[in-house]
Amino acid sequence: MAASHEIVPEVHNGTSTLDVPSAAFGWSELSRTTVQVAGWVSVLILLGYNFGNHEGHVETIWLLSIAALVAIGLLIHLFEPKLSQVRTLSARNQPANHREPDWAYNQKTLSGTYANLTDNDRDDKMLGFLERDALSIHGWGYIGSDCYLTPAGKKGKIKELYFRPQEPVPLREAVEMARDKFTIVMPDPVLVKQVSYQGGQAWELQNPPDYLARVLLLADEETGNIKRFDILFPRPN
Repeated sequence: MAASHEIVPEVHNGTSTLDVPSAAFGWSELSRTTVQVAGWVSVLILLGYNFGNHEGHVETIWLLSIAALVAIGLLIHLFEPKLSQVRTLSARNQPANHREPDWAYNQKTLSGTYANLTDNDRDDKMLGFLERDALSIHGWGYIGSDCYLTPAGKKGKIKELYFRPQEPVPLREAVEMARDKFTIVMPDPVLVKQVSYQGGQAWELQNPPDYLARVLLLADEETGNIKRFDILFPRPN
């Protein structure tokens, strides 16, 4: 019997070995401090080369130009100016033999996850039970919600759900969580755009399904990782 030569992917810190073969060794990501120290040491070395026995100014011009470019890049890396950014994320970081459900079919036939949806006024404890189970089963740090009010003043359809993980997670992992834990139908590759939201920075999933108004991934100011998931639903007709 012939042995299988299929490569089994592994995921380390949100990075698949299919994308970065050396992900297990940590070479796919360097700390900010390491980049800054190595960069400024390089700038000093380039400037130090100006003191030598070379004649003319060609070498000096090249050394100063390269040192200036490296210094500018380090300053951008250090301060991270909040410009308009769009990132593309792939769905390759999926477990082996993963099979995506037919979400469009489930939505049209109200089967699968959609079989549990209801249009009833939420004046009972159903939403509370949902939040309790999500906390105990999936281990979220906090879950909250808000509902639209009916003409009678009772809680109606869900307006917003927000989830906070135990610890902030990288952007790629947050997108995978939105796909897997929330079963949000998303294209591949996934487009996310950096936006301002509630006085901070967030990544907004582009082209969400029709049954969602917005999906926002709120970023932590210090690490840039995702600290909260906000899922907004459209206003009922």
